[in-house]
Amino acid sequence: MTTLSRPRRFQITRVWARNFRSIADASLDLDQLTVLVGPNASGKSNLLDILRFVKDALRFDLEAAISMRHGFDAIRRIGPDSPSSEVDIGLRAIVSVAPSVADHFVIDYGFTLASNVEGGHRVTQEYAIVHLGEQSSVAPFVFRIEDGRLTSPGSSLPPDDTQPDQWQDDEEPLVYDTQELSLRRLMRPLVLGRFQSSAEEDGQFTIYSRPVDTMLRRIAAMRFYHIFPNTIREPQRLDNPYPLNEDAGNLASVLRDFERSPGNTIDRLKGSLGRLVPGVSDLELTSAGGYLVVRLKHENEHGGGWIDLSQESDGTVRLLGLLTALHQRRTLPLIGVEEPELTVHPGALTALADELKEKSRSSQLIVTTHSPDLIDRITDFRDVDSLRVVELIKGATEVNVVSGAQKEAVMRHLFSPGELHRQGELETFGALQ
Repeated sequence: MTTLSRPRRFQITRVWARNFRSIADASLDLDQLTVLVGPNASGKSNLLDILRFVKDALRFDLEAAISMRHGFDAIRRIGPDSPSSEVDIGLRAIVSVAPSVADHFVIDYGFTLASNVEGGHRVTQEYAIVHLGEQSSVAPFVFRIEDGRLTSPGSSLPPDDTQPDQWQDDEEPLVYDTQELSLRRLMRPLVLGRFQSSAEEDGQFTIYSRPVDTMLRRIAAMRFYHIFPNTIREPQRLDNPYPLNEDAGNLASVLRDFERSPGNTIDRLKGSLGRLVPGVSDLELTSAGGYLVVRLKHENEHGGGWIDLSQESDGTVRLLGLLTALHQRRTLPLIGVEEPELTVHPGALTALADELKEKSRSSQLIVTTHSPDLIDRITDFRDVDSLRVVELIKGATEVNVVSGAQKEAVMRHLFSPGELHRQGELETFGALQ
């Protein structure tokens, strides 16, 4: 179990999946900054999608999360190395509900999906196993729903023959829809009220439900960005200013909020953009026919001028979207960024890496990349502890840390991490320990 001397209020330390997309059976240990390194089609995005799938299921619902991925058969891996037809997904998180280090919890959360007779999906189990700290001798407390019924803790279940019409209008029996994730509903005060008693297990239920609810809410608040310039080039209607949508479709509204809010968020953003895009000195928003238009000011030997995003390069537009995601006024618990180096000039990679590392001090950050140059700048050419090597072996995605021998070579300055990646050595030997 991962040990933290000063646990953050929320951090995911491990994620795992079985029979999910290209993943037959894999687990991924996560740091505050984790960089997934591997060639195209190795499964980096699928590893990140484990967390994104859980987030979508909790933020919207499970059916919507599966539909976004074109149905259950599209996410379920079927092959000789996947004898089971079930999909298992899970994660481990450290959660603190108070400032004291002694009050943090370690929670394993996961669920299993199977196909139903109609060709859709059903939830065969959903669980949260709560440990009181990493080294506690106290037995973990378990929440578990199997086939729609709460099976752990079990002493407070209503009688098996309880019918919905026996409850008051504002109540519901502890039986859940097997096509949805239900554990978060179990944390509702109405349900918790049924577990208020002198029984030790019932008292534990109310104590341990708080960190589980905190974890589920923070998972739902995670965001994963893979920004395409065409989504944000054109004028946008006023929208919700927080958080930035994963496609940056509300970019103009977020920037408008930056401008109107106290503090210097907009000034920091402009400074970062100027460092990454030489010549850009300012940013402004104008209104036109009910739409917001974003314009950037460019300085040159002729004095410069203002240019709409519709006329900017792909690299500049992507960087503005990415920097806006990193500079959001409220801290997101976890941010995923896919291939931030795309369409970015090599000269800007050092400043981009600095932005990513700075953001990882406040939000947990996962980055996917196959750029040797970005790898070297994120690792400062020597520290490979944040790297995870992703490979496609016999059609299945595998992930591991950099091998001991390669780590030693980097520490002795024989190679940089990027040089190993460029030569294909990380893909070939990265899983050896």
